[in-house]
Amino acid sequence: MLYGFTPGLLGLLQMPAHLIVLVACGLLLGQQGAMHWRWAITVFVVSLLTGIGLGNGGWFVLPWNNELPLLVIAISVGLLVIVAYPLPRWLIAVVVLVAAFLLGMDTVPVMLPGISPRKLYWTLAGAAAGSFLLLLLASLLGWLLHKIWEGIGVRVLASWVTASAVLTLALHMVQKS
Repeated sequence: MLYGFTPGLLGLLQMPAHLIVLVACGLLLGQQGAMHWRWAITVFVVSLLTGIGLGNGGWFVLPWNNELPLLVIAISVGLLVIVAYPLPRWLIAVVVLVAAFLLGMDTVPVMLPGISPRKLYWTLAGAAAGSFLLLLLASLLGWLLHKIWEGIGVRVLASWVTASAVLTLALHMVQKS
C-alpha cells in the first residue's frame, strides 16, 4: 500500500461505491443549478471532514459496512436526477450530508505498523481532495449537460450511474452469500 497525497487522491478509483455516489451527487447538484452549489459544497466538505476525523480517530465506528448505504444513496440520487424534479435546498443538503459523512467514515487507510502519522494524514488529505474534485467535476458536467441538451444528457448519464450502482450492489450481495 502506498501512502501520501497522490495515492490518497487516486485511491478513490479503487472503491466503486465512492466513485458512483460522488458522480451521482455531482450530477444532482449540476442539474439543480448553481444556487444549490454553494450551500451543498459547504455541507459536503464539513461532513466529509467530520466523517474522516471520526472514522480515523476511533471515536465513532459504524456497526455496518458503508458500501451498502452508499450504493443505496447513489441509486436514490440517480433516480432523482432521472426524474429531473426541482428539489428544495434542504433535501439536497441532507442527501449530500449523509453521503459525505458515510464517505468520510469509509475512508480509512490500512494501518500498517511503522507508518508515520504524517503519511496517513497526507493520504487522508489526498482522499478528501479527490472526493471534493470529483464532486466538482461531476457537478460541472451535470450543469453543462443540463444546459446544452435540455437535461437529456444529464438524465442519460444518471441512468448509467444508477445502473452501475445497481450492478455493484448486486455483485456485493452475491459475494456476501
